[in-house]
Amino acid sequence: MDISCSPEVSLALPYKSEFLNLITSFVTETGQAFGANEKEAFALRLAAEEIFAYIMEAFPASEKDAVFHLKCMAETDGVTFSFSNHGTPLNARSTPDFTVDDIESTIAGLGLSLVQKVTDNCQFVNCGSDGWLIVFTKRLVDFHPILAGEQPNPASDAASPANQKLRVYRATADHVPSLINLVYRTYRYSYAKSYFYDDHSLKQALEEERVVALVAENEQGNIVGNTAAFFDSPHVAEIGGVMIDPEYRSSMGMLLLVKESKKLFGGNSFNDTLFYARTVTTHTYSQQLMSALRFAPLGLRLSVYGHAKFIGIEEHQGNRESLVFAILTANQQNKLLEIYAPLSHKEMIGELFANTPLTTTVQCAEENTLPATPTTLTVSPNEKAQFAEIYIDEFGQDFSAILKKETFQLQQDGYLTCLLNIPADKPQPADLDNMLKANKFFFSGLQLNKQGQWQLMYTNLFHQRFQFANVKLYDLLALKLRDYIEDQYLSIY
Repeated sequence: MDISCSPEVSLALPYKSEFLNLITSFVTETGQAFGANEKEAFALRLAAEEIFAYIMEAFPASEKDAVFHLKCMAETDGVTFSFSNHGTPLNARSTPDFTVDDIESTIAGLGLSLVQKVTDNCQFVNCGSDGWLIVFTKRLVDFHPILAGEQPNPASDAASPANQKLRVYRATADHVPSLINLVYRTYRYSYAKSYFYDDHSLKQALEEERVVALVAENEQGNIVGNTAAFFDSPHVAEIGGVMIDPEYRSSMGMLLLVKESKKLFGGNSFNDTLFYARTVTTHTYSQQLMSALRFAPLGLRLSVYGHAKFIGIEEHQGNRESLVFAILTANQQNKLLEIYAPLSHKEMIGELFANTPLTTTVQCAEENTLPATPTTLTVSPNEKAQFAEIYIDEFGQDFSAILKKETFQLQQDGYLTCLLNIPADKPQPADLDNMLKANKFFFSGLQLNKQGQWQLMYTNLFHQRFQFANVKLYDLLALKLRDYIEDQYLSIY
């Protein structure tokens, strides 16, 4: 069987049994992308689980540097998966054919027997010095050819979602049922804004203009896309929550939504309003889309929540998301913004604000004496995300001791990240940076709170292994800021 000439989707990992869930998810979701229904997806998962378990069962622990390769190739009516095996040669490994008449002596062959039952073809390919391949094919009832080189059906191409004309306009309360349905089709139950699952709450938010949404409508009159501005206060709003129906992700829907967002939110309808975004950094697609709205980066919210976890894999940065905070547009002409910051960060902060539509001066005034009154602060924990924010209201002489106490408590409670927010609209204590570095906090930019107050951000990653190179950024100034923050991080050790 020649499997070298087909377009493919592939995965490369160390030979580690802890990656079992990742491998089965890859096989299942790739199969579903090609059209596997629920029953076929279950069969794919079972086959992947049994084959990888069979490979690892006889894989020598000494082969530490070997790389496992898993590939998916499209066939005319289904998919073929190949699993590399650099362990014990299959022709030297006795695996009996499982039979119910002799379960005790043939139990070792049960896994491969199950694979043969749930697939249409399964075979072992001897690759000589390159080891072996275990290859199986699964035909799909509703196979979708999606890889380059496959020939789509010309008759259905014109009617495909990617080629439909979409109309984008502002949503009203009448769109609530369609928006809830779109959220479910796009996110299931993982969308961050919980009121998008409740018709009464969403209707009220739209009517009170706490949410201003744009929808994309297809030629059949169905809502297939959405983006929105979520108002923290009358003059501060976050633009985000972009949703597009899975069938329309290759259409122009996303770009149309962003284009119309620029017209609506950058126009006179929202005078004296500052719009911002917090976009993910595992990829740069969202950042590129938001660049149509200017996208001026100001800070990084590092390691703020977790991705899907896999059994046996140690928690590290690859399983947690970081966000870039950026100003998108601000209809605030003739307003002067004063930012107070430590002298050591004045140049970087000045460069960041020079890239925004805001007129800003950066002051370095300091309070040489802390007030005798106690420090007042607010701790906002998110137990599920293992992330907490501390908001400083007023500094007192006990600031360093109180901060140490609060962060130690969070760490003891299993939190992975703490973000410290310090008011930037008034002078800070002298030697602030050194006090914070002594408590393992490092400067990571600026952001707005919900009341529109600017804040300096300092981050404590506790004992995480963090690789700044994995923070993917599109904007050149954002990349410079990332490198600057990394230097601050390294300076505390």
